[in-house]
Amino acid sequence: YRIWWSTLAKSNLTFFKFGALNNRHTPPAVLAAEIDPEWWIVAMNNPRFPVDVLKARLKRDPLLALELVNPELDLVRQLALNGKTRAIREQAMRKLDELY
Repeated sequence: YRIWWSTLAKSNLTFFKFGALNNRHTPPAVLAAEIDPEWWIVAMNNPRFPVDVLKARLKRDPLLALELVNPELDLVRQLALNGKTRAIREQAMRKLDELY
């Protein structure tokens, strides 16, 4: 079970879709998240959401860190310093203020 998640996290999205959607061990939150992007935010804030899937998703889309309730501070700090646009940097700074 754990092994399946970590291989999933390392692999590409196509495999995620075919492998995960057909695997009966895939948590419903992950399925819903893959189908409906808004669900990602709800699913990722669930403490039981698989950590390695979350890390893989954040690596692909670091902006999601700003949507999390308890993001890793380093991720938010990176966005505050190196965000592509000024809006992203400001949003990351606000998130850091909230967290401290």
